[in-house]
Amino acid sequence: MLYVLLEMTALIALGAIWAKFSPKWLNAEQLRVWLTKSVFYVFLPALVLKVLWSTTLTTDSLRLSATAISGVFFALAVTHTIYRFIPIGRAALGAILLASIFPNVAYMGLPVLDALFGEWAQSVAIQYDLFGTLPLVFTLGIALASRYSPQAESRFDATEFLRIPAVWAAALALGLQALGHEPFPRIISILDWLATPVVPFMLFAVGLSLKLKSFSKNRLLILSPVTLVQFIAVPVFVWIFGSTVGLEGEWLQAVVLEAAMPAMVLGIVLCDRYQLDSRLFAAAVTLTTVSTIAIIPLWFSILQI
Repeated sequence: MLYVLLEMTALIALGAIWAKFSPKWLNAEQLRVWLTKSVFYVFLPALVLKVLWSTTLTTDSLRLSATAISGVFFALAVTHTIYRFIPIGRAALGAILLASIFPNVAYMGLPVLDALFGEWAQSVAIQYDLFGTLPLVFTLGIALASRYSPQAESRFDATEFLRIPAVWAAALALGLQALGHEPFPRIISILDWLATPVVPFMLFAVGLSLKLKSFSKNRLLILSPVTLVQFIAVPVFVWIFGSTVGLEGEWLQAVVLEAAMPAMVLGIVLCDRYQLDSRLFAAAVTLTTVSTIAIIPLWFSILQI
Protein backbone atom coordinates (compact mmCIF):
# COMPACT_ATOMS: atom_id res chain seq x y z
CA MET A 1 0.00 0.00 0.00
CA LEU A 2 2.87 2.38 0.79
CA TYR A 3 4.27 1.88 -2.70
CA VAL A 4 0.87 2.68 -4.25
CA LEU A 5 0.49 5.86 -2.19
CA LEU A 6 4.00 6.96 -3.12
CA GLU A 7 3.16 6.53 -6.82
CA MET A 8 -0.02 8.55 -6.49
CA THR A 9 1.65 11.23 -4.39
CA ALA A 10 4.47 11.46 -6.94
CA LEU A 11 2.03 12.11 -9.79
CA ILE A 12 0.18 14.78 -7.80
CA ALA A 13 3.50 16.32 -6.75
CA LEU A 14 4.69 16.42 -10.37
CA GLY A 15 1.53 18.32 -11.27
CA ALA A 16 2.12 20.78 -8.41
CA ILE A 17 5.76 21.23 -9.48
CA TRP A 18 4.68 21.90 -13.07
CA ALA A 19 2.19 24.47 -11.76
CA LYS A 20 5.02 26.19 -9.89
CA PHE A 21 7.67 26.15 -12.65
CA SER A 22 5.60 25.75 -15.84
CA PRO A 23 7.04 27.26 -19.05
CA LYS A 24 5.29 30.20 -20.70
CA TRP A 25 4.44 28.18 -23.81
CA LEU A 26 2.36 25.72 -21.73
CA ASN A 27 1.40 27.05 -18.32
CA ALA A 28 -0.32 25.00 -15.64
CA GLU A 29 -3.83 26.25 -16.40
CA GLN A 30 -3.53 25.49 -20.12
CA LEU A 31 -2.19 22.01 -19.42
CA ARG A 32 -4.85 21.32 -16.77
CA VAL A 33 -7.64 22.34 -19.15
CA TRP A 34 -6.20 20.14 -21.92
CA LEU A 35 -5.82 17.14 -19.62
CA THR A 36 -9.23 17.45 -17.99
CA LYS A 37 -11.01 18.02 -21.31
CA SER A 38 -9.32 15.00 -22.88
CA VAL A 39 -10.33 12.87 -19.89
CA PHE A 40 -13.84 14.37 -19.82
CA TYR A 41 -14.61 13.92 -23.53
CA VAL A 42 -12.56 10.85 -24.55
CA PHE A 43 -10.79 8.74 -21.96
CA LEU A 44 -13.31 8.69 -19.07
CA PRO A 45 -16.30 7.84 -21.31
CA ALA A 46 -14.24 4.95 -22.73
CA LEU A 47 -13.51 3.73 -19.20
CA VAL A 48 -17.16 4.09 -18.15
CA LEU A 49 -18.38 2.16 -21.20
CA LYS A 50 -15.81 -0.60 -20.67
CA VAL A 51 -16.44 -1.01 -16.95
CA LEU A 52 -20.24 -0.77 -16.90
CA TRP A 53 -20.67 -2.93 -20.02
CA SER A 54 -18.56 -5.61 -18.35
CA THR A 55 -20.19 -5.24 -14.93
CA THR A 56 -23.35 -7.01 -13.84
CA LEU A 57 -25.35 -4.52 -11.80
CA THR A 58 -26.82 -6.05 -8.66
CA THR A 59 -28.76 -4.91 -5.63
CA ASP A 60 -25.42 -3.71 -4.27
CA SER A 61 -25.54 -1.02 -6.96
CA LEU A 62 -28.83 0.25 -5.55
CA ARG A 63 -27.42 0.12 -2.03
CA LEU A 64 -24.33 2.03 -3.21
CA SER A 65 -26.45 4.71 -4.88
CA ALA A 66 -28.65 5.16 -1.80
CA THR A 67 -25.57 5.35 0.43
CA ALA A 68 -23.82 7.92 -1.78
CA ILE A 69 -26.89 10.14 -2.01
CA SER A 70 -27.55 9.90 1.73
CA GLY A 71 -23.91 10.82 2.42
CA VAL A 72 -24.25 14.03 0.41
CA PHE A 73 -27.40 15.14 2.25
CA PHE A 74 -25.87 14.21 5.61
CA ALA A 75 -22.79 16.31 4.80
CA LEU A 76 -25.02 19.23 3.82
CA ALA A 77 -27.00 19.05 7.07
CA VAL A 78 -23.91 18.82 9.28
CA THR A 79 -21.95 21.53 7.45
CA HIS A 80 -24.88 23.95 7.37
CA THR A 81 -25.44 23.43 11.10
CA ILE A 82 -21.78 24.02 11.98
CA TYR A 83 -21.48 27.22 9.93
CA ARG A 84 -24.57 28.73 11.49
CA PHE A 85 -22.24 29.50 14.39
CA ILE A 86 -19.33 30.77 12.25
CA PRO A 87 -19.84 34.27 10.83
CA ILE A 88 -18.87 34.25 7.14
CA GLY A 89 -20.36 35.85 4.04
CA ARG A 90 -22.96 34.18 1.85
CA ALA A 91 -20.55 33.71 -1.07
CA ALA A 92 -18.03 32.04 1.26
CA LEU A 93 -20.70 29.83 2.82
CA GLY A 94 -21.88 28.71 -0.61
CA ALA A 95 -18.33 27.73 -1.55
CA ILE A 96 -17.83 25.85 1.71
CA LEU A 97 -21.06 23.90 1.31
CA LEU A 98 -20.04 22.81 -2.18
CA ALA A 99 -16.58 21.80 -0.93
CA SER A 100 -17.98 19.81 1.98
CA ILE A 101 -20.74 17.80 0.38
CA PHE A 102 -19.26 16.65 -2.95
CA PRO A 103 -16.22 14.33 -2.67
CA ASN A 104 -13.77 13.92 -5.55
CA VAL A 105 -14.88 10.36 -6.26
CA ALA A 106 -13.69 10.38 -9.89
CA TYR A 107 -10.38 12.25 -10.08
CA MET A 108 -9.14 10.90 -6.74
CA GLY A 109 -11.49 8.10 -5.76
CA LEU A 110 -11.15 6.06 -8.93
CA PRO A 111 -7.33 5.82 -8.90
CA VAL A 112 -7.34 5.20 -5.14
CA LEU A 113 -9.78 2.29 -5.34
CA ASP A 114 -8.07 0.88 -8.42
CA ALA A 115 -4.74 0.93 -6.60
CA LEU A 116 -6.00 -0.49 -3.29
CA PHE A 117 -8.54 -3.08 -4.43
CA GLY A 118 -7.82 -3.79 -8.06
CA GLU A 119 -9.59 -3.19 -11.36
CA TRP A 120 -12.98 -4.44 -10.12
CA ALA A 121 -13.22 -1.43 -7.78
CA GLN A 122 -13.28 0.97 -10.75
CA SER A 123 -16.94 0.02 -11.05
CA VAL A 124 -17.58 1.15 -7.46
CA ALA A 125 -16.03 4.57 -8.13
CA ILE A 126 -17.90 5.03 -11.41
CA GLN A 127 -21.25 3.98 -9.92
CA TYR A 128 -20.69 6.19 -6.84
CA ASP A 129 -20.12 9.11 -9.20
CA LEU A 130 -22.73 8.52 -11.92
CA PHE A 131 -25.50 7.07 -9.73
CA GLY A 132 -24.79 9.13 -6.63
CA THR A 133 -22.88 12.40 -6.51
CA LEU A 134 -22.80 13.65 -10.12
CA PRO A 135 -26.58 14.03 -10.60
CA LEU A 136 -26.67 15.92 -7.29
CA VAL A 137 -23.87 18.25 -8.41
CA PHE A 138 -26.07 19.44 -11.29
CA THR A 139 -29.25 19.66 -9.23
CA LEU A 140 -28.59 20.22 -5.53
CA GLY A 141 -25.21 21.83 -6.23
CA ILE A 142 -26.70 24.32 -8.68
CA ALA A 143 -29.56 25.08 -6.29
CA LEU A 144 -27.09 25.85 -3.49
CA ALA A 145 -24.80 27.90 -5.72
CA SER A 146 -27.78 29.91 -6.97
CA ARG A 147 -29.09 30.45 -3.44
CA TYR A 148 -25.82 31.86 -2.13
CA SER A 149 -24.82 33.71 -5.30
CA PRO A 150 -24.70 37.53 -5.25
CA GLN A 151 -25.90 37.61 -8.87
CA ALA A 152 -29.54 37.33 -9.84
CA GLU A 153 -29.29 35.18 -12.95
CA SER A 154 -27.02 32.62 -14.58
CA ARG A 155 -27.03 30.78 -17.89
CA PHE A 156 -25.84 27.60 -16.18
CA ASP A 157 -28.64 25.06 -15.64
CA ALA A 158 -29.24 21.45 -14.64
CA THR A 159 -29.57 20.25 -18.25
CA GLU A 160 -25.78 20.43 -18.33
CA PHE A 161 -25.90 16.95 -16.75
CA LEU A 162 -27.32 15.54 -20.00
CA ARG A 163 -24.35 16.89 -21.95
CA ILE A 164 -21.76 14.89 -20.00
CA PRO A 165 -20.15 12.26 -22.28
CA ALA A 166 -19.67 9.80 -19.39
CA VAL A 167 -23.42 9.86 -18.74
CA TRP A 168 -24.14 8.86 -22.34
CA ALA A 169 -21.44 6.20 -22.15
CA ALA A 170 -23.14 4.80 -19.04
CA ALA A 171 -26.53 4.88 -20.78
CA LEU A 172 -25.03 3.04 -23.78
CA ALA A 173 -23.45 0.41 -21.55
CA LEU A 174 -26.70 -0.19 -19.66
CA GLY A 175 -28.63 -0.28 -22.93
CA LEU A 176 -26.28 -2.90 -24.40
CA GLN A 177 -26.68 -4.96 -21.25
CA ALA A 178 -30.47 -4.67 -21.38
CA LEU A 179 -30.47 -5.84 -25.02
CA GLY A 180 -28.35 -8.83 -24.07
CA HIS A 181 -25.24 -7.85 -26.03
CA GLU A 182 -22.17 -9.37 -24.42
CA PRO A 183 -18.98 -7.27 -24.46
CA PHE A 184 -17.07 -7.78 -27.71
CA PRO A 185 -13.42 -8.63 -26.90
CA ARG A 186 -11.98 -6.41 -29.66
CA ILE A 187 -14.08 -3.41 -28.63
CA ILE A 188 -13.21 -3.95 -24.97
CA SER A 189 -9.54 -4.09 -25.97
CA ILE A 190 -9.84 -0.73 -27.75
CA LEU A 191 -11.74 0.79 -24.82
CA ASP A 192 -9.13 -0.55 -22.40
CA TRP A 193 -6.41 1.13 -24.44
CA LEU A 194 -8.33 4.41 -24.48
CA ALA A 195 -8.99 4.20 -20.73
CA THR A 196 -5.32 3.76 -19.80
CA PRO A 197 -4.51 7.51 -19.46
CA VAL A 198 -7.43 8.21 -17.09
CA VAL A 199 -5.68 7.54 -13.77
CA PRO A 200 -2.32 9.27 -14.44
CA PHE A 201 -3.98 12.21 -16.19
CA MET A 202 -6.46 12.66 -13.33
CA LEU A 203 -3.78 12.61 -10.63
CA PHE A 204 -1.49 14.96 -12.56
CA ALA A 205 -4.42 17.34 -13.15
CA VAL A 206 -5.20 17.31 -9.42
CA GLY A 207 -1.63 18.45 -8.77
CA LEU A 208 -1.98 21.20 -11.36
CA SER A 209 -5.15 22.44 -9.64
CA LEU A 210 -3.60 22.83 -6.19
CA LYS A 211 -3.44 26.49 -5.16
CA LEU A 212 -0.90 26.87 -2.37
CA LYS A 213 -1.13 30.67 -2.64
CA SER A 214 -4.76 30.49 -1.60
CA PHE A 215 -3.77 29.55 1.95
CA SER A 216 -3.83 31.92 4.88
CA LYS A 217 -4.21 31.47 8.62
CA ASN A 218 -7.74 32.82 8.53
CA ARG A 219 -8.78 30.49 5.70
CA LEU A 220 -7.30 27.49 7.48
CA LEU A 221 -9.39 28.27 10.55
CA ILE A 222 -12.52 28.72 8.47
CA LEU A 223 -11.92 25.45 6.60
CA SER A 224 -11.12 23.31 9.65
CA PRO A 225 -14.75 22.12 10.02
CA VAL A 226 -14.74 21.07 6.35
CA THR A 227 -11.97 18.55 7.00
CA LEU A 228 -13.79 17.17 10.03
CA VAL A 229 -16.98 16.70 8.02
CA GLN A 230 -15.27 15.14 5.01
CA PHE A 231 -12.80 12.88 6.77
CA ILE A 232 -14.67 11.87 9.94
CA ALA A 233 -18.41 12.62 10.01
CA VAL A 234 -19.36 11.55 6.48
CA PRO A 235 -17.24 8.36 6.25
CA VAL A 236 -18.57 7.21 9.64
CA PHE A 237 -22.15 7.94 8.53
CA VAL A 238 -21.61 6.15 5.21
CA TRP A 239 -20.08 3.16 7.03
CA ILE A 240 -23.11 2.89 9.32
CA PHE A 241 -25.68 3.58 6.58
CA GLY A 242 -24.00 1.23 4.11
CA SER A 243 -23.88 -1.58 6.66
CA THR A 244 -27.53 -0.98 7.52
CA VAL A 245 -28.70 -1.30 3.90
CA GLY A 246 -26.65 -4.45 3.34
CA LEU A 247 -23.25 -3.44 1.91
CA GLU A 248 -20.43 -5.58 3.25
CA GLY A 249 -16.87 -6.73 2.68
CA GLU A 250 -14.68 -4.92 0.17
CA TRP A 251 -17.71 -3.23 -1.39
CA LEU A 252 -18.45 -1.49 1.90
CA GLN A 253 -14.76 -0.63 2.41
CA ALA A 254 -14.53 0.89 -1.08
CA VAL A 255 -17.69 2.95 -0.55
CA VAL A 256 -16.42 4.32 2.78
CA LEU A 257 -13.13 5.31 1.16
CA GLU A 258 -15.05 7.10 -1.60
CA ALA A 259 -16.88 9.08 1.06
CA ALA A 260 -13.51 10.11 2.54
CA MET A 261 -12.23 11.68 -0.68
CA PRO A 262 -11.24 15.38 -0.82
CA ALA A 263 -13.37 18.19 -2.24
CA MET A 264 -14.50 17.78 -5.84
CA VAL A 265 -12.45 19.92 -8.25
CA LEU A 266 -15.53 20.39 -10.50
CA GLY A 267 -17.05 22.62 -7.82
CA ILE A 268 -14.77 25.45 -8.91
CA VAL A 269 -16.90 25.69 -12.08
CA LEU A 270 -20.01 26.36 -10.02
CA CYS A 271 -18.15 28.87 -7.85
CA ASP A 272 -16.92 30.79 -10.89
CA ARG A 273 -20.26 30.82 -12.67
CA TYR A 274 -22.24 31.84 -9.61
CA GLN A 275 -19.62 34.28 -8.24
CA LEU A 276 -19.07 32.39 -5.01
CA ASP A 277 -15.75 32.61 -3.14
CA SER A 278 -13.60 30.69 -5.65
CA ARG A 279 -10.37 31.32 -3.74
CA LEU A 280 -11.82 29.83 -0.58
CA PHE A 281 -13.04 26.82 -2.56
CA ALA A 282 -9.58 26.40 -4.12
CA ALA A 283 -8.07 26.50 -0.64
CA ALA A 284 -10.53 23.79 0.47
CA VAL A 285 -9.56 21.59 -2.49
CA THR A 286 -5.87 22.04 -1.76
CA LEU A 287 -6.18 21.45 1.97
CA THR A 288 -8.36 18.35 1.65
CA THR A 289 -6.34 16.89 -1.24
CA VAL A 290 -3.06 17.21 0.63
CA SER A 291 -4.69 15.80 3.76
CA THR A 292 -5.94 12.79 1.82
CA ILE A 293 -2.39 11.47 1.56
CA ALA A 294 -2.56 10.76 5.29
CA ILE A 295 -6.30 10.05 5.49
CA ILE A 296 -6.35 7.24 2.91
CA PRO A 297 -3.99 4.87 4.74
CA LEU A 298 -5.62 5.72 8.08
CA TRP A 299 -9.12 4.86 6.89
CA PHE A 300 -7.89 1.83 4.95
CA SER A 301 -6.20 0.50 8.10
CA ILE A 302 -9.34 1.06 10.17
CA LEU A 303 -11.50 -0.74 7.61
CA GLN A 304 -9.17 -3.76 7.65
CA ILE A 305 -9.68 -4.34 11.39
